Order: sequence, then C-alpha cells, then structure tokens
Amino acid sequence: MVPGPAAPGLGSSGNNGDLPIPGRIERFPLTGTIDRTRALTRLNRRPSQGMTEPVARFIITIIEAYFACGVLFAIPFVLRGAGKVEPVAQGGTWGFRVLIFPGSMTLWPYLLYRWVRTGR
Repeated sequence: MVPGPAAPGLGSSGNNGDLPIPGRIERFPLTGTIDRTRALTRLNRRPSQGMTEPVARFIITIIEAYFACGVLFAIPFVLRGAGKVEPVAQGGTWGFRVLIFPGSMTLWPYLLYRWVRTGR
C-alpha cells in the first residue's frame, strides 16, 4: 500500500525526517501512519518554568559576596600569610605572588583556616 499525499498540517516535518518540528503531527517514514500519542504529548506539553529571577539573583549575590571576601583575604595573605603557611613561599617573587592571588581568592576559607592554625 502506497501512502497518499499528506493532509495540510499533517505532512512531514519538512527536513527529510531528520529532526521533528515541535507541534507538528508526524508520520512514520515507512508506513505513512500518524503517531498520535507522540503528537498529542508534544502539543500538550507546557514549557518548563525553570529558575525564577529572585532565586537567580540570590545565588549571584552569594557568589559575589564569596569572591568579595576572597579579594579582601587574598591581598594580606599574598603579601604576608603565604610565607607563614608555607615556608617555601617566604622568598617568593612578585610574579609568584601574582600567580597565587586567584587561587588564594578562591580557596580563602581553607587558607584562612591554615593561616590561623599556624599562628598558634
């Protein structure tokens, strides 16, 4: 049995069957029959709400506060604290201190713990 021409709006997706277009009813490529269950679930699907704006703003505020504390910690740590926490870093050059600044800004809670612990 050869399938007849497709009814308007029920034809193929227009891209040779590679990717379906959402909202269109598709035909099986070999038999020409309509997959109604797949088509109906696509038409009835609601778009996901995702993350709301206040939640996203809250998360960004927390991240900004974390890195602000990191910058405030990293400046004195790079200048004085790195040599106390790790004796090898005492004779470090300015290039070395510039290189450890981003890491000390990111890992500031752990480095603060180590700096306080070595002060005892």
